[in-house]
Amino acid sequence: MEKVMELSDAVMFDHCPNSKKQEQQFVVRIAIREFAFGFQRIERNGFLLAIWFSKIPERTIVWSANGNNLVQEGSKVELTISGLFLNDQKGNQIWKADIAGTEVAYAAVLDTGNFMLVNKDSINLWESFNEPTDTLLPTQTLLPGRKLVACYSKTNYSSGKFHLMLQTKGVVAFYTIKFPLDTNNYVYWKSNRTDDDSRFRVSFNRHNVYLKKNSNQSSWEWNKAKFMPSNICKRILDEDGPGARRFNSYCSLGDDQRPKCCCPNGYTFINPNDEKKGCKRSFDAQSCDKNRSRETDGLFYFYSMESMDWPQSEYEHFESVTENWCRSACLADCFCAVTVFRNGECWKMKVPLTNGRTDPSVGGKAMIKIGKQNSITKHGGGGSNTDSKKKENSRLVLIGSVLLSGSVFLNILLLLAACLVLFRFKGKARLV
Repeated sequence: MEKVMELSDAVMFDHCPNSKKQEQQFVVRIAIREFAFGFQRIERNGFLLAIWFSKIPERTIVWSANGNNLVQEGSKVELTISGLFLNDQKGNQIWKADIAGTEVAYAAVLDTGNFMLVNKDSINLWESFNEPTDTLLPTQTLLPGRKLVACYSKTNYSSGKFHLMLQTKGVVAFYTIKFPLDTNNYVYWKSNRTDDDSRFRVSFNRHNVYLKKNSNQSSWEWNKAKFMPSNICKRILDEDGPGARRFNSYCSLGDDQRPKCCCPNGYTFINPNDEKKGCKRSFDAQSCDKNRSRETDGLFYFYSMESMDWPQSEYEHFESVTENWCRSACLADCFCAVTVFRNGECWKMKVPLTNGRTDPSVGGKAMIKIGKQNSITKHGGGGSNTDSKKKENSRLVLIGSVLLSGSVFLNILLLLAACLVLFRFKGKARLV
């Protein structure tokens, strides 16, 4: 017998054995414990099948099924003896829990946050703890080959750029992918090898994270400071990618030790609602046309930012030079977008800028070349007055066109009037 949960209900599945019947009967009840299972609205008409904390004001999601493919109103999650299925409003299957073994008897959300499908012999056929998304809960373990995948953003639960995996020989590795593909990029932090034994797992108890053998004969505790990179902005260095943030932006570590995405002066976010899209120039780039080289003289200036760098963006490097020489060399080069000066060395950099980071340990100074015709505010927050100038020019052109067309029309009327007077005058002269 099957049970169907309509979208927007927060419910928990359980079973009620009936001694008068051989089959198992399913019942549905509202989840009132630590965790709830159901649909959460993510967008105006986009819903996520998820598990979340049910006793706090902010319903923090700890597991989700369809982060890459939200469903709309009318979608259903269905529990049958064959498993758990998520279907959209048209009946298309979006996701399913792959069970291994006999028929499903019931499903339940435990106080640990684990969602389970169980057979009549109380054997677990499937559980969310074995299919983690971006969160590891207390009592949950991460087995070799399993991984955690960061969400794209706080409001977008699709797969993001950062992954964590337990590899063989007890190595826990953080790595990036070649987003939006799921191809591994490189490991930017990892724990030390333990020994040749591959029987390891990561277990999260209510006090800390442990790396332990399955035999439980020994365990190694990792404190938080040791388990995570101290500064992800400096740790990630893509050779053929944007770095910790996106192109033309830079990474800054906030007070909460979380990386922030910022635009340098003269640049603004491509999409203000999605900072991970990167930044773009808010002024016209310097022309490389020789005939226009004199026209660009004096139209660009440099904005300096201390302890700023964009590694892997450089295309020329000079030694034993001064800061003024470095600035002048970039100003004369139409390809140069930023120049970095540090300890008598100068680097010219081109767009798109990559691996941007700011930190006192970086040292040196980045000088960003910006067009003077634009009004720039700090940290790339403001754009330019180019649009307003264009609108003003268009308005003047329109007014001029109207005046011009009016004067032409008036001249035509005067010419016709003059011709009419002349014609009448000649007619009278003939009569006389």
